[in-house]
Amino acid sequence: MARKIVFTTAALGSEPGLPGIGELAGWVGSQRGKWADLISYLLEGSLSPQQEAGIDITCAGGVFYKPRLLESLIGITGLEITGELGVDHGALQGDCERVQAMDRASQAALPAPHLLGLRDAYYGDEEEAAQELYRQYRAILRTMRDAGIPGHVLVADHAEEGELASLAGRKAFYFVRDPDRESLARVLEHQQWIAVKKGQVDLVAGLREEYDIAGAILMDPDEESLRAVLEILDPGQVKAGGYCTGDPEVYWKDIAASAVLSR
Repeated sequence: MARKIVFTTAALGSEPGLPGIGELAGWVGSQRGKWADLISYLLEGSLSPQQEAGIDITCAGGVFYKPRLLESLIGITGLEITGELGVDHGALQGDCERVQAMDRASQAALPAPHLLGLRDAYYGDEEEAAQELYRQYRAILRTMRDAGIPGHVLVADHAEEGELASLAGRKAFYFVRDPDRESLARVLEHQQWIAVKKGQVDLVAGLREEYDIAGAILMDPDEESLRAVLEILDPGQVKAGGYCTGDPEVYWKDIAASAVLSR
């Protein structure tokens, strides 16, 4: 008799499309008495399709959250650091309350610091400016966790050593969207789980010889990649992951359907 394996599904964030005027107007009408803006709408839009699809580990947010971080940082003008960095936590706390009202277990995805694209025009030292920005990120993560968010995903374009050393940890998963072996190795210096594309299962095998890998999130998996990864890891060490950049209603249902394998 065939044995069915059901993998845990995990969202690492989403990029919901911008709404039409009519759709946004209808949503605004439902927000009477609440503080809300376009980022609020996108947060809800990133999370609700995951819930509807039955994703096990949900995650609101994504790189689209960048404007909220920029408006919350004190000491920047445009994309330049022009003064002592700090954080206004008001809007961040409001976003957490909105997400918590929808799903108390949902994590939050934020763009990693390098995706903000900030330039230093104040500290006069690139390393000092970077470390100060990381300090403010740690304050942001603490604020959101204090507001009930259980964990974070930091979405990155590359594995930045300073960010990993300062921010990656048990409650902050560093996710490189298009990783290669070098970036995955760098990530494994700081965390024991990695996210890999379905065509990168062979990298997991090679890296496991050098690093202590607790598990892998296989992004957009198919049957072939799941069978391949089970040659390396136990089912409990594998999650079926996703980061939506297309139609969320279809995408997350496909992720949920892909997480079942008959052996």
